[in-house]
Amino acid sequence: MRSVARVLIPAVIILGLAAGPTQAATDRLRIHLAAWPTELSGIQEVNGDVLAGTETDFGSVLGLSSETFPELHYDLKLLGPVRLVGSYFSGSFSGDQVLEESVTFDDVVYSVSEQVRSSVDLEMGKVALSFSVLNFKRLGLGLMVGANLVNLKSQLDSAISGSSQKDVSGPMPVVGVNLRLQPLKKLAIYAEVSGFSYDAGGVDATSLDGVVRVEYYLNPWIGITAGYRIIDLDVNDDDFGSLDFQQDGAQFGMVFRL
Repeated sequence: MRSVARVLIPAVIILGLAAGPTQAATDRLRIHLAAWPTELSGIQEVNGDVLAGTETDFGSVLGLSSETFPELHYDLKLLGPVRLVGSYFSGSFSGDQVLEESVTFDDVVYSVSEQVRSSVDLEMGKVALSFSVLNFKRLGLGLMVGANLVNLKSQLDSAISGSSQKDVSGPMPVVGVNLRLQPLKKLAIYAEVSGFSYDAGGVDATSLDGVVRVEYYLNPWIGITAGYRIIDLDVNDDDFGSLDFQQDGAQFGMVFRL
C-alpha cells in the first residue's frame, strides 16, 4: 500500500529542489500537510471465480468506522504558466460485526450470526499538470490534466469461514480545474475539483474529487489551514466486482510556501 508514496513523494521533493533558489513567498512551491478525519459510505460486491458477490453496505452490514488519515497536497511551479499539482493519502477502514445476513465474498460464504472483521485499504495519489488560464496577484485559475493512481484492497476475516481478499489498482486519467483566491495578504482560499472516467481492460470506473480549504499565513512561509474534501468513486471490474463509495470529511493542517 506504499507503492504510490515511494514514487510520488520523492519526485515532489526532487522537483522542488531542482526548481532552484527562491525568494520568500514567491509561491514557487506549496506543500500542504493535513489530518483528514474521514467517513466511508457505500457498497461493494466482490465476485469470485464461481460465485457472484453479495451487494454489501459498508456501514450497516460490515460496520466500517471512520478514520483519520494523513494527507499531502503539493503545488510546484514549472515553466511559464504550468504547475505540477497533486495529492496523496493512504489509510484503512476496518470494523467488527455480527452478520445479520449472509455475505458471499470472493467465493466464500459468510453466514448469518457469524462474526467477521472487514477492512478496506485505499491508497490514492494524484499527479496533474495545471495550465494557468487566469494569473493575477490575488486570483489564479488553472485547467488540470493528469492521472489518479489508485490501489484498493478489500478483505473479510472470520474464525469460522476463514479469510478472503480482493484488490484492484491502476492509473486512471483525470481532468479538472483549480482556483486560488487571496483576498488578504495573510489569507488565501484554494479550491479544486477533478474527475475521471475510465473504461478499458475490463475496468469501468468514474470518480469525482473535490476539496476547498482556507489558508492563514503566520509568516510568509508557514500557514495553518482548515478545509473539506470529498471523493466519490465507482468501480466495476471484471475480476474484482463492483465498488461504489463516498469518502469525505474536514481537514486541518499546515501549508509551507517557498
